[in-house]
Amino acid sequence: MRPAPSAALRRRAAPAAMIPAMERLRGRIGRPEALVWGLLVLGALVLRLIDLGDRSFHHDESQIAYFSWSTITQQHTYEYNPLLHGPWQYYATALTYKLFGVSDFAARSGPALLGTLMVAMPFFVRRHIGRIAAYSAAVGLAIGPSYLYYSRFTREDIHIAAMTLAVIVIVIRMLDTPRRWHPPVLFALLAATLTVKESGLIFGFLCALFIVALLVGARVRHTGRTRAVQVALAVGWRPWVLAGLAFVLVYCAFFSSFGSHWAGIWDGIYEGPKYWIDQHDVGRGGERWYLYAGILGGYEWPVVLFGLVGAVAVLRWAVRPSTEIPGFTDRVAPHVRVLAVFLVWLFVASFTGYSIAGERFAWLILHPLLPLLLLAGIGLQVVWAGRDRVLPRVALGLLVLGLASTVYSSYRVNADDPVDPSELLVTTQSGPEIPAASQRLHDLDTKLQRSQGRRLSITIDPNDGASFPWAWYLRDLQVSYDAGVRTPGYTPSTDALVLTAGSQVAGLGGLQAYDARPILLRSGWARDWGDATPRAWWNWYFKRQAWGPLSDLDETLFIRKGL
Repeated sequence: MRPAPSAALRRRAAPAAMIPAMERLRGRIGRPEALVWGLLVLGALVLRLIDLGDRSFHHDESQIAYFSWSTITQQHTYEYNPLLHGPWQYYATALTYKLFGVSDFAARSGPALLGTLMVAMPFFVRRHIGRIAAYSAAVGLAIGPSYLYYSRFTREDIHIAAMTLAVIVIVIRMLDTPRRWHPPVLFALLAATLTVKESGLIFGFLCALFIVALLVGARVRHTGRTRAVQVALAVGWRPWVLAGLAFVLVYCAFFSSFGSHWAGIWDGIYEGPKYWIDQHDVGRGGERWYLYAGILGGYEWPVVLFGLVGAVAVLRWAVRPSTEIPGFTDRVAPHVRVLAVFLVWLFVASFTGYSIAGERFAWLILHPLLPLLLLAGIGLQVVWAGRDRVLPRVALGLLVLGLASTVYSSYRVNADDPVDPSELLVTTQSGPEIPAASQRLHDLDTKLQRSQGRRLSITIDPNDGASFPWAWYLRDLQVSYDAGVRTPGYTPSTDALVLTAGSQVAGLGGLQAYDARPILLRSGWARDWGDATPRAWWNWYFKRQAWGPLSDLDETLFIRKGL
């Protein structure tokens, strides 16, 4: 017969006393603490919103922005396509259009808001992992080069990172004081990660392996129920039934396109994972396995340094539970122990997994970087607690250098030249002239409507994957995409024409009737890591000189003379 949950856990699972929320909040948060957190979150928001729509849209960004727009304008019914990842981002971006209107700014506002929300999340576990640890992790999320860059970038990775952090926060609080609302919200978030991207499967798999290891370890040591099992029993069975229903509801709602495409549920369960498993041998991205090590070393070395300190501290504690971790109170330590070991596992497993996976792109660094940031916060707290000794003082000196490096790197990649393809975080960036060229075509369209009562006709050459980002920028103009421009004898008839360099080589007739303007469609850095010598790293860090040639795809904008 199984023993009942402890009385303490039952009391914790019960509803909180009827104390006014603001009164409870004032009792837990001092004014200085609230101020420093509020300023940090506000600063993070400002950093994410400044000039948010100015940078030219990356190919993938423009796809998400365009298909989200076509969803709300009902130009096509959304159906899950594994190539474009999960449905969440398209509905989330469509929601921002509803709130803020359709614009470049609105298309990136969702990631910006989620990135800001992530900065606030460690606040809710500051009593569990330590105030210094929580605030340090939040600072890394706020100003770190990687998270700041991808908080200003329309892709799904910041969405799933925010959900992953929310899961970690809820689990921490649940291990401390389980509430009946924890399981439904937790499972809804887990389902949501699957609707964002297939990385949700990886996160869920790593979590499952860790839980199995805990249960097996408890069984082998004959220590009885683990804390997780006690928590599960403490909340009762109804919250777990609601959790299962929440998972199914969220998953089915999004993959079925809210009931309009029921086959999408099976596609999400089978076709999507199968597609990406098959892509392993394709080697999408063309990068070597040490891409993420290069990004961490080039941008996030302070996080690596203090993350290593945090990892060593908590692993020592895991091996010897009686070992004291400097800087952690008796209340904090029991709740950070299992979590911190999980963070070490999550970083090592995700870093290794993404490094050996066939697809390698810079944005995937967010997944191993998230647990490393939390470990770095723990490491900084350990160092601060021992600041009266020599080694911690040296580490604090390195912290000053690390903060300077972080601010410098964030400025270079996010403000100085955010379309520079020589940045390790930049993946095949669209050319800076595209927004201006798009605006010129819009101005001509307006002019023709006023003077001649007709629309500007435009032909876009889609060869070499050149449909995007034009499809986004010219979404409300009269545009045709004609791959036949490379056909011998093809003669253009539209008012404007955009041709790739390859199509111009094919030799079109009639181009003498147009004025020509060269445009860089996109530029990428095919990195040869064998050339990354110490001198090459030095030149990259201080001068942003790529240690290999850049690969450009040039286009020409033709506009009929006399318009």
